[in-house]
Amino acid sequence: MNKKIISKVLVIGSMAVLTLSACSPRVMTEVTMNYPARSVDEVTVFDVGDTVPNNSVALGRVAVLDRGFTTNCGYDRMLSLAKEKTAETGGNGLLLTLHTEPKTSGSSCHQLMGTMLLMNDMTIDPTRPNPVMEGAKREAEETAQKIKDHTMLSNSVRLSVGYAKITSDIETFKGIRHPSGLEVTLDYEHRWRSGFGFGINTALFRSSYSKEDDGADGHLALFYIGPSLLYTLKLHKHWALGWNFGVGYVYTDDIPGQQSGIGIMGKMRLEYLVNENWGIGFDLNGITSTLKKPEGVELREGEKWGYGRVNYMMGVRYYF
Repeated sequence: MNKKIISKVLVIGSMAVLTLSACSPRVMTEVTMNYPARSVDEVTVFDVGDTVPNNSVALGRVAVLDRGFTTNCGYDRMLSLAKEKTAETGGNGLLLTLHTEPKTSGSSCHQLMGTMLLMNDMTIDPTRPNPVMEGAKREAEETAQKIKDHTMLSNSVRLSVGYAKITSDIETFKGIRHPSGLEVTLDYEHRWRSGFGFGINTALFRSSYSKEDDGADGHLALFYIGPSLLYTLKLHKHWALGWNFGVGYVYTDDIPGQQSGIGIMGKMRLEYLVNENWGIGFDLNGITSTLKKPEGVELREGEKWGYGRVNYMMGVRYYF
């Protein structure tokens, strides 16, 4: 077979594997004891809150979770994967310790965590100690708290105000200028459980500076609006770090006139969550615009007509 054809087959095959794995649920296990594998049909499932036989032995834990883009993740499918792992470990019982149902503002999947068991008999005596149940209760409480601490609500509105500086050279009769001024941004963001998401970002910058040979003040106004891709990482129950990258529409109002063009936006975000719904954010942004060169203007090699700016912002965040 031709080497080029082999290479194409390998690339296509690798892409297919990556695509399928991204769409499949994430199955995680922590095994403390192993026994010979058995049939899945032998695994008895105990729902969250059910009591398991007193003589049950915990073999480890299993979790079946959403990767962020998971498909075919209904309850039966996710439970089947958890039972398969239990049977592979040699268990014949599965106690669910956490069941998260699909939410409009969160994952669209059922997600399960549980303890894999080896049951020697089915005797349940509430008057006798039940170490597995006691451990499962502690685990469920700890897991629920960890999920809460590392999960943000899916949507947010962000209003920020700060200092911005033009990084492009603006030629005036008084020399090269890099004017600075006030910038206001207003953003909407939606995040999936994976941390990835999308946003709509707007920014308005205004500045005045001496531009004319008679000493009169010039002015510069830049407006940006556009979509962005984003990623947010919840570091702690109170702290989150995020990044945005977007391409949008830019409008400028400056001497020699008004223009519009394309802008590229990059943003790094640090947010402090006061509570579940409110936070304070610190942003470092950069926006570069490309505009149509006016007639009669000559640019040096490597130059382009447009504005670049960076800003340092602070503001409030509302999560819902």
